[in-house]
Amino acid sequence: MTKPHPNDISVGPDRWITFIDLEERQSAAIEIDEILKPVFPFLELLENDCVAECCGIDAYTLWPDDIVEACRQFDPLELLQKIEQIRKRVSDTDGDVVVSHKINNYFDKGVFLRLIDHITSSIRTSDSKIRHDER
Repeated sequence: MTKPHPNDISVGPDRWITFIDLEERQSAAIEIDEILKPVFPFLELLENDCVAECCGIDAYTLWPDDIVEACRQFDPLELLQKIEQIRKRVSDTDGDVVVSHKINNYFDKGVFLRLIDHITSSIRTSDSKIRHDER
């Protein structure tokens, strides 16, 4: 199945987060790289399909199994805490558009928060899967 819209974010087989057109709202974007800095190493492990400098968010593999695999390099509970703090800080920003130069993408803030929620859900799955695999 193809993407419903060309800029949707793939988060699983036949699953996407719908990208909302920013309609010239980029000039009001809030820069979030300082907020994301604690998880840059994690993001780098997800940057597998290309490089962010070229493809933006499409460079990242964001399917649950890819997130689970990347979590193996970190303490999942500590990573989850960092991601939850990031979500709160992004949610608390003024405006409705955010930009990450690290990810090389502008996002409607609601889309970015849905992406964080997807990652959070996958990390929770990762923690239980990693604990099961360690038995």
